[in-house]
Amino acid sequence: MSQVQILFYCQESFSLFDGGEQGLRSGGAGMKVFHAANELAKDERLKVAFLFPPDQAKLLSHPRIDFLPLPEFQLGGGLLTRRRNAYRLRHVRLDDMPAVMISTMDEYVPSFSALATALKAKSIYWMASDRDIVNPVCRGSLSKEDVIAMIVACDGVISQTQSQRQKLLETQGRESVVVANGWPMPEDTLGLEEREYVLWVGAAKAHKQPDYFIRLAAEFPEQNFVMLAPPTQERERDSEFYRELSYKASQLENLRLIDVAVPLKSVDEYYRKAKIFVNTSLYEGFPNTFIQAMSAATPLLSLRVNPDEFITRNSLGFCAEDNFEQLVKQLGLLLEDKAQWKNASSKARSYAMKHHDIAKTVADIKSVITSVAT
Repeated sequence: MSQVQILFYCQESFSLFDGGEQGLRSGGAGMKVFHAANELAKDERLKVAFLFPPDQAKLLSHPRIDFLPLPEFQLGGGLLTRRRNAYRLRHVRLDDMPAVMISTMDEYVPSFSALATALKAKSIYWMASDRDIVNPVCRGSLSKEDVIAMIVACDGVISQTQSQRQKLLETQGRESVVVANGWPMPEDTLGLEEREYVLWVGAAKAHKQPDYFIRLAAEFPEQNFVMLAPPTQERERDSEFYRELSYKASQLENLRLIDVAVPLKSVDEYYRKAKIFVNTSLYEGFPNTFIQAMSAATPLLSLRVNPDEFITRNSLGFCAEDNFEQLVKQLGLLLEDKAQWKNASSKARSYAMKHHDIAKTVADIKSVITSVAT
């Protein structure tokens, strides 16, 4: 591979570069990009940078990653708008080498598309959720069909799972490359006797369906449950959804709601001490929370999300197929049957090491970058 400049466009990654010391509020998309960028930056042939608003870019420093100030620019419009954007973006200095711009999350797609065009960079869209190609976020005059068309028009598309790849191919006739999300693997894990609680981690949003976890905790009053669910933005704390969530959680003595953002270095410890990790989402892509749990040898229990049926196919825990009563039974089995727990724990750790070690998955990302840049 010749020298290539990689430009990441993902606002969610910002809080991770200070270690989340001010409170980690990044979702899974921001985390996967953060870890991939750090690993890619170890390759001297790649010059890695992030585009952040000027007031944020100036706050950050990194020995191998640059933070370029991104001024405001306009979406849509004709030749005059494109010329104005080019003028506003003149301070985004690109080296004299091929540039590849990478983004994730559907809400960034319109600005990502405009930026890549203005900067004359190749574009790679890294899918974050199954929603991206079915019902993406769209704002202003743009329709969801417009956003999907922008994704399809990118020079490269990365899917997280085979089912995402197949869906994109069937609905849009667009091929993509499947790359598993990567994660740094911890060196050691704990046995069942050293673990303290059943864990749920996620953004406090409706599609994550946190109510199911509260109902689950009510079914097992003798077990401790921890819900790591800070509002993604502080103003959301006063929303009716979050107030109701907090109230319901407060009614159970065995459930602790962590409603403040947790520093990045502390997050892994929650997984490490968890007996079981529970996911109750209506939809996901491939959740990084699954990878974090598996890397800590924590079995998985999912209400309905089971990408490519990997949980059940590899005996990493259980999926309840959207049946709450079944979810209760499966949690009871994992908690009561030590042999079942140990088997799922061991297989979860092995699966993470084989498929999601960031040192291995980044090689696949490099292959996509090379194919697009040359």
